[in-house]
Amino acid sequence: MSSRGKCVYCGEFLGKRDLTNHLSMHLDQMVEAKPAFRASAFHLKIESGDNFLHLLVKYNSTLRELDHFLRDIWLDCCAHDSEFVNQGHQVAMKWELGQCMIEGMRWLYHYDSVRTTTLKVTVFQRYCITMKKNITILSRNEPLKILCDKCQKRPAVNICPIHFNEEGGVGKFCTLCSIEHKKECLPFDQEFVLPVVNSPRMGICLYEGGSIDKERDKPYQDRSHIN
Repeated sequence: MSSRGKCVYCGEFLGKRDLTNHLSMHLDQMVEAKPAFRASAFHLKIESGDNFLHLLVKYNSTLRELDHFLRDIWLDCCAHDSEFVNQGHQVAMKWELGQCMIEGMRWLYHYDSVRTTTLKVTVFQRYCITMKKNITILSRNEPLKILCDKCQKRPAVNICPIHFNEEGGVGKFCTLCSIEHKKECLPFDQEFVLPVVNSPRMGICLYEGGSIDKERDKPYQDRSHIN
């Protein structure tokens, strides 16, 4: 499974590995010769498997603000606890990025201590750029090509939580195979269903999708037949 994302500046689609340098090129061009007072931001990459986010975050934003953003776009299902960890130590959410981050750092972020979703956070360059919002999405992976576990042909749109976590189980279904699975699984027939979404939290706990950037939170669509 490969992932790619769209550059917010030029609209070009690039693979996960190429986006970092591409975005850095745009950001370098935006650096202000005489920046306004305290105009500074970090380029962060946040990832889990094939899911990734490239963000530009004001240096005086707090970890709590970043935490809320990650919850809103990728994670929050039942208001679980979360933490940022650097070199094995939990970092207080009240800290500003400028107080605790430097270029080249690698962090971990954990959401939910029971059914934990772990994200890798990489701190790239710090830029003298004025931002209107505290956090800007530079790129996000497009919906991954997740196919139905049963037919292996059509995009999966629904998840059966009963079978999704079974090792080797068949838990992701297209629309047609969802109808068939309802005949075999009573909870699924009674609407115990989760959606396929563009998130590393997909299928875990009661997660049903984010509240930010909803257009790219939808299931993969096969457009090979469209000219």
